Amino acid sequence: MPKAKLMTREVPGIKAILPFMVHFSHGGVVGEIYRVTSQQLENIDTLEGHPSEYHRSRGKIPREWQNPIIPWAYWWPWGTVGMELVKGGDWKKRGKV
Repeated sequence: MPKAKLMTREVPGIKAILPFMVHFSHGGVVGEIYRVTSQQLENIDTLEGHPSEYHRSRGKIPREWQNPIIPWAYWWPWGTVGMELVKGGDWKKRGKV
């Protein structure tokens, strides 16, 4: 997802390190796109804490896609203090050379 960065931080209370997508003027995030029903989207909203924790808005897909779409994405709107950048924007490849 262009114009975004993937950040990570330890989340107090659950002892886990989770990814957070944040808006940036440049950069990109590697991810997956799924087709979901409106009921599934409501369930995901609940899981992601939308709108009180994460905010959901449309993201843009790079032009090299054959059939461009503009999917929904969940954004962390509360700043990046205490977070680390996930280099390359790919959560699955973090820490790998």
